[in-house]
Amino acid sequence: MVGSDARLTQCAAPYWKRLAAEWVPPLVVRWGNALLNRRQAIRYTGNYRSWEDARGDSDGYDQDLILAAVCQAARLARDGEVAFERDAVTFDRIESSYPLLAGLLRIACLNGNYLHVLDFGGSLGSTYYQCRRFLQCVTELHWSVVEQAAFVECGQREFESGPLRFFVDLETCYRWRQPNVVLLSGVVQYVADPHALIHEILDRKPRHVIVDRTPMLHGERDRLTVQRVPPFIYGRAVRYPAWFLGRNRFMGNFASDYLVESEFPALDSPYWIDGSCAVFSGFLFDRK
Repeated sequence: MVGSDARLTQCAAPYWKRLAAEWVPPLVVRWGNALLNRRQAIRYTGNYRSWEDARGDSDGYDQDLILAAVCQAARLARDGEVAFERDAVTFDRIESSYPLLAGLLRIACLNGNYLHVLDFGGSLGSTYYQCRRFLQCVTELHWSVVEQAAFVECGQREFESGPLRFFVDLETCYRWRQPNVVLLSGVVQYVADPHALIHEILDRKPRHVIVDRTPMLHGERDRLTVQRVPPFIYGRAVRYPAWFLGRNRFMGNFASDYLVESEFPALDSPYWIDGSCAVFSGFLFDRK
């Protein structure tokens, strides 16, 4: 599906919700949305004015317990004891994002069956392990994860093999080898300034950019929240800042130099917040 109207069909509400929007008082509608979101394990709260304010109500993402949980789950995926892991959660079968796979294979075809993915914020290679079975046909494959220093140290010590490598920043990765696609999967919403990060990446003029698992709100305005993660994921409840990005402003970052080759639904479910539906989206951008 391409275009904002098509993407918003993900948020097409059930009949009772559409009826409520027309006939039920707003207070009751907000209560219904809150009840619906409580059924989801992860919750988002607040509407913060600054990253510092949101950090003040958070634990942060750079905690040792998060790295320990992710590392343990990644070991299970690496050793074949589980199909794959994502955000420290293990899965019995791979939940493939076929639009992401199609985008990666298309880029390989356009580049002589050569694929070098710069996976910014790629944890310990979660997306690599998710995709690697489908990328065996690629003649030359490199998968470079740029992450926090503690993740990179763990990755280089325990997970770096074959195509998978780890780097502490963009500069170090680019010095090693020029990527032909930058992947931003479930990461843009967790940095202090998402738009500054996007421009830092686009300033290097990558030929292709894939954005995946990124929550979008209709319109221009971003919303900063605190994401609340239940104890079963990391061993105890954790909170950290998370953005919902205004779709129009997000797309404006790419408008001058990139074409939208494809827009697709992410694996994550839409999330209702104060009567607005955030759609987790994916995009494939090609440099003009």
